Amino acid sequence: FLVVAAGVVVPSALATSALATSATATSGPAGSGGADLGGKARQRATWRPPRWAALAATGAALASYGVYLWHQWVTEELFAVRDLLEFQAPFPSVLSAVLVASSALAVLTYWFVERPATTAALGLGGGTPAAQPRQLGPQPQLDGLRGLAILAVLGTHIVFLDGGSDRWALRGGFLGVDVFLGLSAFLIAAVLLRELDETRARTGEAGIDGRDFARRRARRLYPPLLLFLAVEGTVAVLLGTGLGEQLRQSILALTFTANWQLSWGAQPPFELVLLWSLSLEAQLYVLMAIGLYLARRSLARADRVVAWLTLGAVAVCLWRLYLYQRGVELEALYERTDARADSMLLGVAAALIWRSRLASDRAMRLVGGGAALVLVFALFFATPSTPWLFEGGFTVIAACAAAVVAAAATARGTVARVSGWAPLRAAGAISYSLYLWHLPIYLWTVRAMGGAPLWSKALVAISCSLLAAIVSYRLVEVRVLAGWRRHRQ
Repeated sequence: FLVVAAGVVVPSALATSALATSATATSGPAGSGGADLGGKARQRATWRPPRWAALAATGAALASYGVYLWHQWVTEELFAVRDLLEFQAPFPSVLSAVLVASSALAVLTYWFVERPATTAALGLGGGTPAAQPRQLGPQPQLDGLRGLAILAVLGTHIVFLDGGSDRWALRGGFLGVDVFLGLSAFLIAAVLLRELDETRARTGEAGIDGRDFARRRARRLYPPLLLFLAVEGTVAVLLGTGLGEQLRQSILALTFTANWQLSWGAQPPFELVLLWSLSLEAQLYVLMAIGLYLARRSLARADRVVAWLTLGAVAVCLWRLYLYQRGVELEALYERTDARADSMLLGVAAALIWRSRLASDRAMRLVGGGAALVLVFALFFATPSTPWLFEGGFTVIAACAAAVVAAAATARGTVARVSGWAPLRAAGAISYSLYLWHLPIYLWTVRAMGGAPLWSKALVAISCSLLAAIVSYRLVEVRVLAGWRRHRQ
């Protein structure tokens, strides 16, 4: 305790002493002696604690409040999970676990609540927005992130090829969808922010052409989706699925409302279960456009906008926790727009931080590297029913995804180098079609190959999924986008 207290107090006390000496010297006696005393005092006043000591003192001071708040709850949870008896626990290990967990929660509390609340209320601590915001150009590294995300999803769905066993599946690969959500929010926000900047420069008033935005999104989403629904629907009907059910699922997919059907008590066919995320993304697109348009006059203070977005993500986190504790079905809760909007909010916040240079590129790369490690850990150890995800974990994952995207957008550093790898960029280019096609093909492979070894089913399913995605990408996505670009020119 004394060591920690000294680490907090001593550097601050020394700095304060130096400042006090400086003030005394300024009002010291005149004459040569006074001048000499003042010179010595000013020389002493230039002393500051070493940077590492100042950072350690600041971190300890800021963390102390959070640790004080969290340590009792962490202790009780740890005792409950490990069935420890009070006053009979192994002291060093339990103390270390409580300190580490409480400190981690204190850090999250500071960055997600204390810091943004201070910025939102007082305009302090959020960084200084750059006078000239930067625009997002072509970023091949972001295609690489898409590739990583879709490969994670393919890995987690190996469970369907292995009779429901996750022995060889990537257990947390479903979190690739969270990376998709954060990446989409970052990219769409960057596009909308660029449009706001361009219209402000051209007309003096920032604006968004909502009709053109909707057309662009429709051209991107509908053509591959229509092809997929036509082929999948034909095969499903031939295999025995009712035509009425197939039509109902197509309507839900085309109106981008499929993510709510579990909340209504309906269960989609397994081949179409992934369409919930497309519906969620489309709804978030609309919310982003409306939100950024309403906030267009506040974007000069991007630090405050980021703070409010962060607090909004915390509110979504608390709302999801409330629904979880009320016993809402986990699958329905996982897909609801109101319980997943934190991915959008934090993705937009990351786009604003990058655009307005609220943090240095070096800081974004550093934070993004740490966030990538958290995501890798979660990919291997999380499961869809893991309680901690619904108790705040999804917000942490969303923040990590946003940080990784921002780090990749700097075009330098480890994250950008990894995501810029050519095979990942190639997978990212076909990620939309691959996401649509892979699960039905997995299930059709199981029907066709039955009790074949897992490796052979995986080889056939993944190869056919890649082939279908490439065909869809070449015949539909590329042609539609090329025709749209020619039309705009």
